[in-house]
Amino acid sequence: MGVDLTVTPWLYPGRWPARPGTLTAEGWFPGDVGLAQVGLDGDRVPVVAVGSNASPGVMQVKLRDHGVSQTVPFLRASVPDTATAFTAHISPRGYIAAAPVRRVGEENSMWVSFLDADQLAVVDDTEEPNYVREHVADPVTLSTGEVLEGYDIYRSAWGLIPELPFARNQRAVLTHLRSFFDVPSLPAGNAEAVVRALWDDRVLAEQVSAELHGLAVTDGY
Repeated sequence: MGVDLTVTPWLYPGRWPARPGTLTAEGWFPGDVGLAQVGLDGDRVPVVAVGSNASPGVMQVKLRDHGVSQTVPFLRASVPDTATAFTAHISPRGYIAAAPVRRVGEENSMWVSFLDADQLAVVDDTEEPNYVREHVADPVTLSTGEVLEGYDIYRSAWGLIPELPFARNQRAVLTHLRSFFDVPSLPAGNAEAVVRALWDDRVLAEQVSAELHGLAVTDGY
């Protein structure tokens, strides 16, 4: 799985799986045989992930470090009226994280993890206060053909960077900001240099966040 954002945050959002599978303490096991049953049984909550929570490696570190089970099924799902943007805020580790945006009529394939109560509490703790978990009642269709009557998703508490579609790396996010907006405190340099600078200097990170808050748009929820 190979990416630990507590050590290399400029590699956000981490490595996403190539196909559905199950995360365990022993590693990542691709394959969807019986996966829907594992996810839908046992009072697990389906959570649509748009950023690093879609990375089994990132999730393993979160769950392991908090001492809870690392067994999590991941499935693809067709999610209506939802797309991915980026939050108008600097994360505690210096990167700009993804966040959902409500776009009526748009449908996208996204990752869904199935979390038990302990796991969900851990993820809530790692997302607060910059994200708020919200239940969405829309039905989604899993890659197995199963239909879920609703799911949870983490919304940005700070609004979104305008007109920034989903990008798989911080370089693209920074390029967008530098090309279209005036963010005077944003450090110069490549993605690693910028994330390192914002990670090391919380005063600077808070200043850049304040400038991003000034240009933020709502997420439509």
